[in-house]
Amino acid sequence: MKKYYSRPPSVKAKKLADSYMSGELVTPCRLLLVLIISCLLIAGISVSVSQTKVQKTFPKEGKTLVDIPYKFDFNAALRTREEALELYRRPQNLWTVEKKSGLTLEEFWDVYDGKWPVVITDVVQHWPAFNWTKEFFIQKYGKQRVTFKAIVDGIQHVTGYVQPLENFISTLHQSNVNTWNYLEDEVFLLQRPELRKDIGEHIYASENFFSLFPFEIRPWDAAFLWGAKHSRSTLHMDPYNWTAISSVLSGVKKWKLFLPGQDHLLYVQKTSCGFPLECVKYNRYICSICKILSYVVALMLYVYVVMRSFFSIYVHYYIYFIKSPE
Repeated sequence: MKKYYSRPPSVKAKKLADSYMSGELVTPCRLLLVLIISCLLIAGISVSVSQTKVQKTFPKEGKTLVDIPYKFDFNAALRTREEALELYRRPQNLWTVEKKSGLTLEEFWDVYDGKWPVVITDVVQHWPAFNWTKEFFIQKYGKQRVTFKAIVDGIQHVTGYVQPLENFISTLHQSNVNTWNYLEDEVFLLQRPELRKDIGEHIYASENFFSLFPFEIRPWDAAFLWGAKHSRSTLHMDPYNWTAISSVLSGVKKWKLFLPGQDHLLYVQKTSCGFPLECVKYNRYICSICKILSYVVALMLYVYVVMRSFFSIYVHYYIYFIKSPE
């Protein structure tokens, strides 16, 4: 750290200071000038404030903040992320999802939370839940009932069931591309504190705004999901626009992500979320559209092959007909 030492004042500076000390700093003329300037500033501020249009929080009588649609400004979030990346001296890449370990809570909030997805690789393996197995659940909870979905011949054909957990586990090997079972129980872990305890705490979930909800309508903070091979969900956005943390304990989970602002291209369907505090749920049955597109592409290929074969036969016949008289 640098040290600065005071130097003795110069002769010129000393004379100037003595002249100020000897003279009268506050005079009636100076006070009058200050008063006039202050009045002009107050008048100017009053005029500017009176001309400003203040937006009403409640547009109509009886309206509440729930009736005012919330719009997330993703471009502003991207600008904030870009500024944070400059602070951390890292480039911004809009085409990748990074894998991070040793991520600090500050960097998570600045760069990723509510702005960009990230894969954190050094959390789950330290949880006791990381050692869960099928045999463990069959032995401890096999007779206890769970809720799961059975999909037969495409994701648009869904049937819900409530059966013992061992029945669901026994069907995991019977899945294929069009048929599978998917366990999605939102209260199984909450009703069994010993299992909820196996899901370790981590700093990235320390900020939980659901704790502000009244207990009677507070959403759950952990769901038990178990999918067979080929299982998948529709394109959707979680209720309340919450920032979801998905922990993969076993197997592989693939994600298909779309940037915000493309609802008009995805044909989003808005339905009720089914929670006590009403909200909008966004879904898109993209798998059915993919199936339709696959049929269209297959038909186009079939027409192409048929037309090419017909053209080839026609050309060969024409050449043979022309050359045959010789």
